[in-house]
Amino acid sequence: MPDEDYEREGFAYFEEQGLLIRGRIPRTAFAEWKHEGGLYYVLDFRLVSITPGVQKWQVRSKKTGVVCHTSTSAEGAARWSDRFLGEHGEVVKE
Repeated sequence: MPDEDYEREGFAYFEEQGLLIRGRIPRTAFAEWKHEGGLYYVLDFRLVSITPGVQKWQVRSKKTGVVCHTSTSAEGAARWSDRFLGEHGEVVKE
């Protein structure tokens, strides 16, 4: 995993916001992720279109109220929150 993934995968954002990832500072969480030894695929996406009327769900930090992630499904938002914020995240309808 290249060091550029620190920013591309959102760890730099968490650091800038003073947020923890599963109770760890972002640099530590990224280092642990890099050294887990698993095989990971990182996909880059680009916005193609926005469909009006689609429900959106936000993942927010309970500590700061900062929106960290947006999803079109409650389940996707919950998985993201569990993975990156644990008990410090909440999922709300936008």
